[in-house]
Amino acid sequence: MQTQICASMDRFDETIQSHAAEDRQHVKECRFSPYVNNGGTVVAVAGSDYAVCVADTRLSMGFQIHSRRFPQIYETRFFPYYAFNALVGVDSQGQGAIYDYDAIGSYQQSSYTARGTGSSLALSVLDNQIHRSNQTNPPPQLNKLQTIDLVKDIVTSVCERDIYTGDEVDVIVIDAAGINVSKMPLRND
Repeated sequence: MQTQICASMDRFDETIQSHAAEDRQHVKECRFSPYVNNGGTVVAVAGSDYAVCVADTRLSMGFQIHSRRFPQIYETRFFPYYAFNALVGVDSQGQGAIYDYDAIGSYQQSSYTARGTGSSLALSVLDNQIHRSNQTNPPPQLNKLQTIDLVKDIVTSVCERDIYTGDEVDVIVIDAAGINVSKMPLRND
């Protein structure tokens, strides 16, 4: 009798372990980490008396989109993020200014920048269209409307190649009149 009970208990243990292994295959671990790259792209250009910044609103992790309407502009934080930021605005002399910050707080002033997962795609266009890197023609003097159109075109192109960029962009124009924020749709895939 005791042998039968032990054999039944062994089969019971095997059944429980088998079901536990099957259940673990369907369990998905979800947790927040401030060190995960959440995608998105920010492109900014400083002009003579203005600055333009566009930032997409897609928040993703891996191949999952968590939000299609999440602003890339950080307003408040409850602990430090591992981030490469850009400060965009008009300085005290009324000129457009951009400051690039790395993850440890070092910074440099620049006339244009791109941050995020699409930055390498955007910077190549900015180098060509703004700085005229390795070209014989002098850099063009773009007016505010041309600059806005350029950064919109750049982020639209980035959206076609970078799966972490998309949905919508916040178009932010800063000048002596103040801050103007508008939206522009991108692809939703």
